[in-house]
Amino acid sequence: IKNPHELVTHNTAILGILGIGKSCLTFELLQKLLSTTQVKIFCIDLTNQYLRELPKYITSELIQVDFAAASLTALKAGNVNGNADNPSSWGNEVLYKTTIQAEIEAFIASDTRVITINPDSHNVSKAGSQFKISHKVDLTPAEKVRMICERLIVKASSLGETAEARYLIVFEEAHSLVPEWNSIANEGDKNATNGTAKVILQGRKYGLGTFV
Repeated sequence: IKNPHELVTHNTAILGILGIGKSCLTFELLQKLLSTTQVKIFCIDLTNQYLRELPKYITSELIQVDFAAASLTALKAGNVNGNADNPSSWGNEVLYKTTIQAEIEAFIASDTRVITINPDSHNVSKAGSQFKISHKVDLTPAEKVRMICERLIVKASSLGETAEARYLIVFEEAHSLVPEWNSIANEGDKNATNGTAKVILQGRKYGLGTFV
C-alpha cells in the first residue's frame, strides 16, 4: 500500500470467508492510517469486537467508546408515546438526528481519533403506523446507520471538496449494516440501504471514505 490515504479516498472492501482475519487486517490498516494521515475514524460495529480488540492496536487514549453516556440517557428518555393522529410525536427519530450531529461535532473537535459505535445500544423508535397510531417500532441497525452516515456527509460537505482523507466509516459485518436488497425483509431497510449507498458513492469528493 503505497499511499494509505487512498484506502479512504477510494473506498476499501475487505472480503473473505469466516475466520480468515478480515477484522484483524482492518485493525492493522486503521493503525497505518492513524500514523500516516489526520483522518477521523467512525467504526460501526454491532458485535462490540472493536471495543475489545482495537486497544491492542491503537492506544486507548485515541479511542472514544460510542456516544456520550448522557446523550444515550437523554435519547432513551425522549423515546415517548405520542398522539394517535400525529406520527411525528411518537418515538425519538428527530432527537436521534440532532444527537448524532452533536456527537459528530464533539468527536471531531476532540483529541481522540477513533470512535466505536454500536447502533444496537441506541434506543430509537418511530410510530408503528401512519394513522390511528397505538404503538412504536424500533429502528433497525440499517436505519440508524443511514442517519449516522447522512449526518456525517453533511459535515464533510460543509468543509468543501478535497482530495485528502478526512473521515472514514468502517462497516464491520457490513451485510447487517448495509444489506443487499434480496436479503431485506422490510421497506425501511431498503430505503436505509439506498441512503447509505449514496453516502458511500458521493463521499469521496469531500474526503469521506469507507471500509466495507
